[in-house]
Amino acid sequence: MAHRAPRRRSEADMYHVFLRGSGRQLIYEDDRDRQTFLRILADAAKETSTMLYAYALMGNHYHLIVKSDYERLPSFAHKLNRDYAIYFNDRHGREGHLFETRYKSQPINDDSYFLEAIRYVHRNPVAAHMCPDCNYPWSSYADYVGKTDQVGFSTARRSPIQPKPSRCLAASKRSRISIPANASGSSSTIARTATP
Repeated sequence: MAHRAPRRRSEADMYHVFLRGSGRQLIYEDDRDRQTFLRILADAAKETSTMLYAYALMGNHYHLIVKSDYERLPSFAHKLNRDYAIYFNDRHGREGHLFETRYKSQPINDDSYFLEAIRYVHRNPVAAHMCPDCNYPWSSYADYVGKTDQVGFSTARRSPIQPKPSRCLAASKRSRISIPANASGSSSTIARTATP
């Protein structure tokens, strides 16, 4: 029996979490599935005290940037993936595994990689030719550029790693992802969690 290597731990409790459908199958058939996924994501985040910083729902996989302590991250991912798989299989008359493996996570330990990971998540739909620019309706990009997120899903937008917002904001201007200035100083904005 193969032994799983332990997950790499982030000193900042920040992770890029991603997971693909089994056999690269679609994990969202329509907007109702995507909306349900976001609702389940919000519930899992709230239940496990996880903060969501970015997301993109692709056809056969998803990407998330989250802040969660190392011990709670598996509970967050388990709740999200289990509850969504149950919903999806029930709605579409399927049986068996929806996802190919357990979730994958990359630790994020500094502001530079934090911004790179957010940029990667928001540009993923463009790279996959799902849209011509980052204005993809099933990602958190709109929330970052100050537009109304059509899905009504909010994310925390300030880096939890760097305590000085000026450096983070300066780096964001180089990254094509604009973090609104009002996100840098308001403790209520900083503490916002994923809520539909």
